[in-house]
This record gives sequence, C-alpha cells and structure tokens, in this order.
Amino acid sequence: MRRTEIEDLSRKVNALLKLYVQVHNGIYSRPWWHIFKPIPFGTYEVDVSAIEAELKHCERMAVVLRDGAIRSELQHLTVLHEYVVALLKAVSLLRRIVIALKAKSDGKPYQLKEYNADCAAYQTAEKAYVLLGNGLNQSWKAFVAARPR
Repeated sequence: MRRTEIEDLSRKVNALLKLYVQVHNGIYSRPWWHIFKPIPFGTYEVDVSAIEAELKHCERMAVVLRDGAIRSELQHLTVLHEYVVALLKAVSLLRRIVIALKAKSDGKPYQLKEYNADCAAYQTAEKAYVLLGNGLNQSWKAFVAARPR
C-alpha cells in the first residue's frame, strides 16, 4: 500500500535529517572543551556522503510514489519532495565544505575567500530547508490525520 511506503519514506527523511544535524553540529557547534580535539573530517565526509546518497534515493522515491497516489498522499508527497530537494542541496554544500576542510587539514589549500563563499551558499540552503520544515510538519500531521480507520 502506498500509504505505508509514504509513511516509511517520511520517517526515513526525518532520520536522515537527524544524522545530518549531528554532522553539522560536530563541525559548527562544538563545546568549548573540544576546541583542542581535531574535528574528524574523514568520518564526517563518509557520513555526509552516505546521507546525500540516501536523500537522493528518497527524492527519487517521492517522485515514484506520486504516480497513482490519491489526493491526500499527493499533497504530502509534493511537500516532502520539495523539502528533500532543499535538504539535499544543503547536505551537498556541507559535503563540499567537509571535503575542502579535510583536504586543508591534510595540507592542501582552501582559501578563506572560497570557504566564506561556500559557507554563505550553505547558510542560504540551510535557511531554505528550515523554512520548508514547518510546512512539512503540517503536511505530515494532515496526512496522518487522514489515515483510514
């Protein structure tokens, strides 16, 4: 049944969001006592690459599930797809930053000007998916409320 698949997809996107936030926080929201510990960019590169791949799969699944969906399902899938696309853009930009910072930690150049431009693009993408989050939450609540009894 499509409904179950849509619920599973929605939960998977939420789980991927949580993993992404952990990576983001590991880079940008470190407690003061961690300032002398190196940031594990290699681990974060693997993590964010896996998240990106899974989100690409979720984006494709949202499109596939639209085919033959009833109205309430289609409404939620449309919002979910838009959110996944926005989140995927932010994850891809974070991945770019992580790769560049890992290379810098290995002695390769990553100019401050380039880093600042990458961060500005990332912050813009971050704001975009966050703005869509409230709509996704409302869509999810409406979708769950429309569950046949």
